[in-house]
Amino acid sequence: TEATNTGENIRLSFHVLLEHNIPACRVILVQQPFMERRVLATFLRQWPGEKENTRAIVTSPSVDMWDYPNPAVGNASDLICYMLGVVERIRDYPQKGFQVEQEMSAEVLDA
Repeated sequence: TEATNTGENIRLSFHVLLEHNIPACRVILVQQPFMERRVLATFLRQWPGEKENTRAIVTSPSVDMWDYPNPAVGNASDLICYMLGVVERIRDYPQKGFQVEQEMSAEVLDA
């Protein structure tokens, strides 16, 4: 309840597990389908523990893109805006130290 973003969620979760002596050799990251790459990149930068000893599995609901728009997440136009924002963050956040760098094709960056 203290976290205001994904990075804080990751760091605070690590400390809660540590305080309760719960080893975290496997972590499941659950996110919206279009956020999977970003949440893994954030985990790889923000997890305070030994990453080589922690396996992160990323998952999301298996939903076709055209079935995804609904009142809880918005309409198709909203989703496209969210996805473009995710692409911008994947591009920009490594320089800010929020997540690891990821390769993106020129085709994606030009879109």
